[in-house]
Amino acid sequence: MKKNVKTMITAFLSVTVMGISLVGCGNESIQSSDGSSADVSSVQSASSTNTQKESIEEKVLVDEKGIKITATGFGKNDSELFPSEKALFLEIVNGSEQPITVGLVNSSVNGYMVQSDLSLNVEPGETNTLPAQFDETQLTRCGITTFSEMGFVISIENYETFETILESEPISINTTANVTVDYDESGTVAYDKDGIKIVLKGTYEEEYLGQCIGVYVSNQSDKNITVAGAEKVSVNGKEVTPYFGSDVMKEKHDITHISFDEAENISKIESFEGSFCIYDYDTGDVLVEKTESVTVTY
Repeated sequence: MKKNVKTMITAFLSVTVMGISLVGCGNESIQSSDGSSADVSSVQSASSTNTQKESIEEKVLVDEKGIKITATGFGKNDSELFPSEKALFLEIVNGSEQPITVGLVNSSVNGYMVQSDLSLNVEPGETNTLPAQFDETQLTRCGITTFSEMGFVISIENYETFETILESEPISINTTANVTVDYDESGTVAYDKDGIKIVLKGTYEEEYLGQCIGVYVSNQSDKNITVAGAEKVSVNGKEVTPYFGSDVMKEKHDITHISFDEAENISKIESFEGSFCIYDYDTGDVLVEKTESVTVTY
């Protein structure tokens, strides 16, 4: 159905992995297995808090099928609708005969998977600018205050038919900031094989999801992967259904969480036992049907 708004910025929908919802957690206090507590970002990530000035060189990212996309700058977006302190500005020239939607997928910042929040509709013959932004909750969770590198794939669709026009190869853009990122892999290792590492972090309570368990995933394999929770796990000795999913591209990392149905009425997580499934993100093939069960006491 044709949209009435000629040029429109729309928020991306929350990622759903194989029907398992992946929802952002807030910046709350986190309880580790030794009983101590700390801020979520400080426990889960040791990213540099350096606040250097970031800028980029202008760079053509896509130039095919009549569509040209150029990264023109990085900085503050003063839009009243979607303001942001840090945005990547993309000039989109639609020289094709199709109405298009342009967005970023599989995006990352400083090596961490961080969802990009906006897409842009551009009519044939028009030029417009997309201030590509990144999820603030995920940035905080990963301890990112300075951008040194951004990675993503540009996805272009016909917004009337929803057909994919093109997807770029993975793109990397470096800023002028020189930041060293330390990926904090401390915690209980649930899986570590073939370049894929899953680590269970501490527990914390999120406003809308209740009790959560922090999870770190590192993918240094030769495949893009999806990690999901096994069908059945137990919390405090009781079988529960986990809500968990993580898409991690090659050579990237993710900080996310496991949450549980509110009907379980979990007021405090004292113990967790469970396993994970690992899939090939691109093909859907099962890479690991079920990891060995891991038990953590908090």
